[in-house]
Amino acid sequence: MPKYFGGRLAGGLLKKPGVLTGIGSGKKLRTDLVMIVMSRRRGTIMAVVAGTLLCVLVAGTFMRNSLWRAEISIMKDALLKSPNNTRAYNNLGCAYNAAHQYSDAIGVFTIALRIDPRFANAYTNRGLAYKRLGNFDRALEDYTAAIEADPAFEKAYNDRGVVFAEAHLLDRAIRDFTTALSLAPGYVNAYVNRGTAFRNKRQYEAALADYNKALILNPDLAKAYADRGELYLSTGRSGLAVGDFQKACELGSETGCGRLEKITGKKTSPSYTEKGGEK
Repeated sequence: MPKYFGGRLAGGLLKKPGVLTGIGSGKKLRTDLVMIVMSRRRGTIMAVVAGTLLCVLVAGTFMRNSLWRAEISIMKDALLKSPNNTRAYNNLGCAYNAAHQYSDAIGVFTIALRIDPRFANAYTNRGLAYKRLGNFDRALEDYTAAIEADPAFEKAYNDRGVVFAEAHLLDRAIRDFTTALSLAPGYVNAYVNRGTAFRNKRQYEAALADYNKALILNPDLAKAYADRGELYLSTGRSGLAVGDFQKACELGSETGCGRLEKITGKKTSPSYTEKGGEK
């Protein structure tokens, strides 16, 4: 299955394994935050659900990542002093997302949105957390809410387009990627994503134009080379495909290296790890 910038769909159309409950509301905001801080010190998270406590084990990634642990600790201390600071909640949620603690992130973004229901960035960030937990209906709701709160927010269109694309709703995805590009003509990820959607519709010339545009904007974007290589391979241009997979591999793409090895039979490995991700 093709991968898009913004995440992957783990099977089915807007898969819905369950609804996650947010943390607290109204006057309980500060109390709930204190509970999160205290529970973290004991190695668990606690979410308030209808007056009861739901305990979930901490992800090992967080405990191994001293950088994010320090960042999260600083952000939580700041919030204890200023519990109505929505941007601080958003930053803490982003740190939880980066540490793969998505349930924590959802709770924190939910608090931010209760304080400011039109905080578009918090909707997209919570949407990312829901998506990575496999709750694609809630992710789609959050991306749509972000667009309603800020109709000029290009990232929300791109991220919603990713959900549509990987649910094989390609026309809707292309519309969202196109809207993102009309709002931000230099949005490289949206070009790559739209290119892949066009490729899946077998509109190869349109796909090639988008991949080429992405590489003009960012000549070191490994994913664009890897995806263009797939297009060349699909259209019988294996020589060009090998060249793109080689370039992607040199830029750190494991996908590019894998495709190159499969075609040439030679063992390859990424030259370095490609930086980036969802922000």
